Amino acid sequence: MRICLAIAAVTFLLPVFVSGDLQCPDGKLDEDEIYDEILGVLRNARGSLKDGLVKNGPDGDYLPEAWDMENLKWSCELEKTAMSVLGNCDDEIDEVDSSKRAHGKAEIYSWRVPKNSDSDSDIGDALKSFVGTIANEELRDVSSNGIKFSGEGEAMAKYANLMRASTTEIGCAMEECDYYGDIYVTSYCVTNQSPLGAGDYISGPACALDEDEVQDDILPTIRKSRGQLQNGLQQNGHDGEMLPAAPDMQTLTWSCELEKQARIALTSGEQCPQGDHVAEFENALKDKAGIFHGEYVDSNDKIKTITEVLASFLSNINNEPLTDVSNGIKYSGEPNLGEYANLVRANTTEIGCWKTECPEPDSSYVYFSVYCITNSPPLESGEDIYEPETTTTTTTTTTTTTTTTTTTTTTTTTTTPTTTTTTTTLPPTTTITSTLPPTTTITSTLPTTTSSTTTLKPTTSTSTTPTTKRPSSTSPSTKKSTTPCPTYPHTTSNTTTPKTTKPKRSTTPCPTYPTTKKPKTTTPCPTLPPGARAKREARANYTSFIKEKALFPKAELDDKGICPDNFMTNTLRTRFLEMHNYRRALLALGKLRTRAGKYLSQAQNMFKLRYDCKLEEKAALYAGQCPERRSRASTRKGNGENFLRIRDDIGDFVDAVNATVSIWWRGARRFGALNPPILINSHHFGPRLFSFSQMAWATTRYIGCSIVKCSSSYVSVCRYQPRGNMLKELVYKPGNTCTDCFVGSKCIEELGLCD
Repeated sequence: MRICLAIAAVTFLLPVFVSGDLQCPDGKLDEDEIYDEILGVLRNARGSLKDGLVKNGPDGDYLPEAWDMENLKWSCELEKTAMSVLGNCDDEIDEVDSSKRAHGKAEIYSWRVPKNSDSDSDIGDALKSFVGTIANEELRDVSSNGIKFSGEGEAMAKYANLMRASTTEIGCAMEECDYYGDIYVTSYCVTNQSPLGAGDYISGPACALDEDEVQDDILPTIRKSRGQLQNGLQQNGHDGEMLPAAPDMQTLTWSCELEKQARIALTSGEQCPQGDHVAEFENALKDKAGIFHGEYVDSNDKIKTITEVLASFLSNINNEPLTDVSNGIKYSGEPNLGEYANLVRANTTEIGCWKTECPEPDSSYVYFSVYCITNSPPLESGEDIYEPETTTTTTTTTTTTTTTTTTTTTTTTTTTPTTTTTTTTLPPTTTITSTLPPTTTITSTLPTTTSSTTTLKPTTSTSTTPTTKRPSSTSPSTKKSTTPCPTYPHTTSNTTTPKTTKPKRSTTPCPTYPTTKKPKTTTPCPTLPPGARAKREARANYTSFIKEKALFPKAELDDKGICPDNFMTNTLRTRFLEMHNYRRALLALGKLRTRAGKYLSQAQNMFKLRYDCKLEEKAALYAGQCPERRSRASTRKGNGENFLRIRDDIGDFVDAVNATVSIWWRGARRFGALNPPILINSHHFGPRLFSFSQMAWATTRYIGCSIVKCSSSYVSVCRYQPRGNMLKELVYKPGNTCTDCFVGSKCIEELGLCD
């Protein structure tokens, strides 16, 4: 008979007191064991699979890259669930009360393994054994579309569930039991995904969005806008004319490969990405256009959110016109039409999208990022979105040729009448009169010679010209001539005897008429960089445009403050500035604590921020457009930026500023987890960490901010100079405060800031 000693319950609690602080309030495992031994083992194995560095069995090929591998984190709730399953040394896992089991979750466990007294973590040892299964066994269903579990066996099932790309959370527990003097350990883990069945994907497939929803919701939204252009039914801006039809508009289809690339872009870092991170990814794509969006919303429907984001971008053409439509329909750097232009570009034939969600702690909002990629390069300013429709014009032409035998002069008259009458009697001074449609008579005088006249049959010619307005008459040459200009008498009735008028002699050149080709000019036009004209015109209208679109905070007479443009109030300026400097001082003095309870080191070179009106103006000009994402770095060279859009039910402008800065700073709770703790790498880019690190960037000296109300949201933008978040650079230098200030600056000792 097996005996389970009472000491078993005591030994189950021993791990609580062995190491450092507990990770979870009701948990039994300390954070060092969780991050170093448990998550460390799993993240290394999952990272190797993601990078394509895992062989399929002892003699197999390398498994394809698990491109969709999600980041794995610890769940206190799942740890609590695992703890409830254990606690009775006599029970096997399958015998545990069903009310305590993690129904619908994958369970990975090792039961009654002899305890290794030299081990730092019994759970870690068990996990090492599970992830090592792939070295001895192989997965049978592997292709470029993904890696599947095919029911290979219990050991491989544990490996597959731990490596499942979509798994994002895990929690574990362990118990020690004494059997006849020997200590045995049971390790038990639970994930946030259901257990894999035969035929389920470990990684993949490339197309993870539901095909029916893609075909019924996402693609029709884009195709509708492209179809309006194709049929000439799209108005150019709120008050503009209809844009010409786009006959070369290609059919748009969904691409699994582009969906995969979009998913990689949004899941390649530990945080939800923001615009700058995606811009780095776009640089690697080079020949593909990216459409990015980020905002706080309360939607968890992936398809619905992607569709709404695309519809929002596509609707911008209804308010803001394309400015260069005279010779082809071009994108000219219009502030809010970049995404629209790339989505409706005529030669784009494929698109793929993905959405990632980041629940914000202590908030009812869900932060999401949407990213779409097309198979066409991103449009540069001055490039065609599409070529306008061309028309086919059929002209019936009758040509009368008069040949003179004594001279080398040939006169040809081309007209477009319905009937032609030619007089063939040629006296010493011969006049040939051609009867034109009512209202036109042409008279020409020939030399005193014998002439023959040949009347050709009407012929039909076809010409293709752009659909632009032009005069109904044939345009004469624009070259200067010394010959008199023909006159065109006007009549209102047909006559049997055509009137003959003598040409008026003139020393002035003949008038010119517009043609589809621009006449040459001897005065060169000034050269402008691509899009410079559009940007200059747009900039001239910015202030009136943004004040119509966005509601700026209203300043009382005594609160208009230090900056000349009435974009902000002194109250709001001061609030932004003080909230930044207060938090920078906490960090500089070593009083900033991470969520793990550790204090970050002091800063040697943290500067106090000063307010800059030019940065405020730039921030206001962008915020006033009611954007839905951070601006592109290329539009604000040398300036950093923080961006946030939140719903207006949070309160007034002051309340919105308080919430905005607090949300930006929340990344500080994750900051201590970086290794090394203050070095920025590309995979760290995400809205929460990214916003925090820009606020905390030690060498940033100046700040200017704006907040506006757009419909039911507040939009906040702060610009920073010099910018932060530079790859491979420190956010700040750790060490005693003010020991590395610039020459000529002073130290504010109570704040720990250079000034």
